[in-house]
Amino acid sequence: MGNYIRTKAKPHVFWLPKTQKQGITTVTDPAVEALHEETRKCLEEELAVRLARIEAERAEDVAAEAARQAAFEERQLARQARAEEEKEGGDGGRGKRGDDDDDDEAEEEEEEAKEQEQEIIL
Repeated sequence: MGNYIRTKAKPHVFWLPKTQKQGITTVTDPAVEALHEETRKCLEEELAVRLARIEAERAEDVAAEAARQAAFEERQLARQARAEEEKEGGDGGRGKRGDDDDDDEAEEEEEEAKEQEQEIIL
């Protein structure tokens, strides 16, 4: 699209003036040349802005995923520690601990956050 001239009106129309010179498309009018360069600069600026926004969103996503992974690993270690305690000392007839509800809620929240993130990406 960088080779085309874009109209200022919206919706934009992209066009390329054409002159017959040995079958090659050439731009000959200085006003058209200036418009062509202006269009190219506008498109390059728009592309740079969009790329910067995408990179910022990606950095946020990576940071959020790292935080979720760290929380998941922390919960896994806590579960392993509890399992080892129960294996060593037994549960003393107390039955299942109530802390598992917190872990289940945290996992559900994590799954919901991932689903919301996927919806935003799509």
